[in-house]
Amino acid sequence: MEAKYVLGVDGGNTKTHYFLYDMGGKFVDSVKGGTCSHEALSDSYAGTCRELSARLTELFSRNKTRAEEIGYAVFGLAGADFDDQKRELSVIVSRLGFRNFLVENDGFLGLKAGSCSGCGICCINGTGTVTVGINDRGERLQIGGLGGVSTDR
Repeated sequence: MEAKYVLGVDGGNTKTHYFLYDMGGKFVDSVKGGTCSHEALSDSYAGTCRELSARLTELFSRNKTRAEEIGYAVFGLAGADFDDQKRELSVIVSRLGFRNFLVENDGFLGLKAGSCSGCGICCINGTGTVTVGINDRGERLQIGGLGGVSTDR
């Protein structure tokens, strides 16, 4: 299947934005939904799968496309804090039909969007909290969640 689109998902603890672009970088469409965070949903990872599936179905059906036509997707998701969480979330994304994708904490989206060099620090203080950084050698650091203070893991 020919790659026609790029997908970006910014999944916070309160809301999630889904953006579809063509391979040339031209905006195609977007959808906004509620949280898809396994940490914020009562049914955890099953809820993440349900929410992602529902919103992506909405976006794809409006644009007559499928996951197989996505050349690359980035899922910046609240709660993608630890390796085991990223693995579980990656399994969900794979089950939804994506093959070429990255699952990261949503804090890295802000850092990459706001830095010309790709290096820097981003701190999110919303429903949850996380601080991420990337140095000039590409090394990453994430300090996420404040336990009982923010209800993050």
